[in-house]
Amino acid sequence: MSKIVILGTSHSGKTCYFYGMLRKMMVGISGFSIRVEDKDFSKIRDAIRRLGDTKLRPEEGERFPLPSQTTETYKLDLMYNFGLLESFDWDDYPGENIVSKMSEFAVSMKNAHCLLLCVDGEGIAEAADIYGPDETDDLAADLTDRWGCFELNHALASASKQNDSFPAVCVMISKYDKIPNAFRNMETMTEMVKKCFPTLFNDGQGGNSRLVTICPVSLGKDLDKGERLRPVNVEKPICFATYLIQASKQKELQEGYRRQVQKDRENMEEWENLNALGKIIHHKPQIMSETEKATMRGLLQSGERDVTELRNMITPLPLYMNGKDIEWPD
Repeated sequence: MSKIVILGTSHSGKTCYFYGMLRKMMVGISGFSIRVEDKDFSKIRDAIRRLGDTKLRPEEGERFPLPSQTTETYKLDLMYNFGLLESFDWDDYPGENIVSKMSEFAVSMKNAHCLLLCVDGEGIAEAADIYGPDETDDLAADLTDRWGCFELNHALASASKQNDSFPAVCVMISKYDKIPNAFRNMETMTEMVKKCFPTLFNDGQGGNSRLVTICPVSLGKDLDKGERLRPVNVEKPICFATYLIQASKQKELQEGYRRQVQKDRENMEEWENLNALGKIIHHKPQIMSETEKATMRGLLQSGERDVTELRNMITPLPLYMNGKDIEWPD
């Protein structure tokens, strides 16, 4: 089972993002949709309804869910045109535990394929009242000292305890609608994120490889003032994680198919070079039939189409490998 873990400090918007993302993805976008288990549907439906109810009073805690107190795990299916692409566990790790229970987080990160790292856009907005868009050093220092990036870097270091490799990371900037327009561009956001999490973007070899993207997300402007729920970009972190998983599986299938075809060819050549007695003693090798090959090629082509569709959902986002800005691979 694949696994996605989301992490952020308390009130950074992780749980609201989860319900806002499901509000969009359970309906579907560009053929992609999410299916939840029947046992979780009622709870998720009620939370989504509250989040979308403009009559509830946010200031009294009626509209927004309470911060997670324990790790919440859900099983989700990402589908394309109702065909299953990937099943995965979704772990929502409580922000309150970032300092006190990092050993639990390390266990939660075991075999994780992707980490969604939630940076509070409201913190950026408050820092932006003090600093200008060119003062990314000061802006990042403020976020590190007062808005949890120090603790999140500690969590990133802990993430490697249970893994032989470091998972892919989507730095997810929540509440993007609260950030002033002068700061709301990918160039400024990228510079700030790089300075908040320098090890993720270090241009150097050795240690673990680090594949990172950055994605601003919003559930809608002024939700805390009674405006409507209008999720923006919430599908991209999920598509990013699934793209990596599917692309890896597709590569394994392609390599496995090529190895099998090569092995069949070598076995047949070896058998055909035997003399008549040798062919009697050694049975003709069993190889894939042309029908089986055609079926396998069809599966590979279908998988390639799915990966391409996922890639098209996320190519507007930047992509970094070990600190270098790279193109999204085919």
